Amino acid sequence: METLLKDLRYGFRGLLKHPGFTAIVIITLGLGIGASTSIFSVVNSVVLRRLPYKQADRIVAIQEWNTAGKRGQVTAANFYDWRQQNTVFEHLAAIKTGSANLSLNDQAERIDISQTSANYFSVFPVEPQLGRLFIPEDEQAGHPPIAVLSYTLWQTKFGGNNDAGPVIDAYHKGVKEQGEKYMRSRFEQSAVRLLRNIFQVGLFENPYVDPARSVKTVGNPEFMKAGYDAQLKSIVLLKNKAGVLPVQKNKTVYPDRF
Repeated sequence: METLLKDLRYGFRGLLKHPGFTAIVIITLGLGIGASTSIFSVVNSVVLRRLPYKQADRIVAIQEWNTAGKRGQVTAANFYDWRQQNTVFEHLAAIKTGSANLSLNDQAERIDISQTSANYFSVFPVEPQLGRLFIPEDEQAGHPPIAVLSYTLWQTKFGGNNDAGPVIDAYHKGVKEQGEKYMRSRFEQSAVRLLRNIFQVGLFENPYVDPARSVKTVGNPEFMKAGYDAQLKSIVLLKNKAGVLPVQKNKTVYPDRF
């Protein structure tokens, strides 16, 4: 033990006498340890650690490769053919990743989104904490927009609000007064408006935008006039802060009904 301590003291004295060499050794060791740790973290998460799903060893990814040996995008037609002719896999689902604008409370943020087939969540399988997942009818043309929120997005941007009671009560009340067909149509239209405003690909951000179509839309005199006329017919509520408006205190104004 005493010999080991003497060797350590001798080694430290030698390093102190050559600070430049010592710095190079420390930096080299730091880079080596950092690189090894990073590589192991990636290998552990991708190769060694199991996916957090039931029977994860049965989940595989299918891709297409072109004649040049490069990976290509699977077309919708090919996927439908694969799924109809599938005799091997329990489920065959498709996913396409991308991004979109999330607009909430006058603030916009770019988020990652995925477009999937209706049976996508059956592959894993997982269950929603609230609401429902996709159903086969959601793949039909003209269906109302449907979105499944991740838990993180639900908590950070929507406050984790899962109080569906008031909405359901309003629906049942409307069914009694207007009928189920009317209320279902009304709720679906509301969902379309909300989803289009929240998950929207902006006119200027769409890489496949048609310039001719943009010219007809942006600054269109007809659209501008319609918006101006709508503002003239709108009811604007003002807060008379600091008595800016010359009206009597506690005076009630009844606007005309259109």
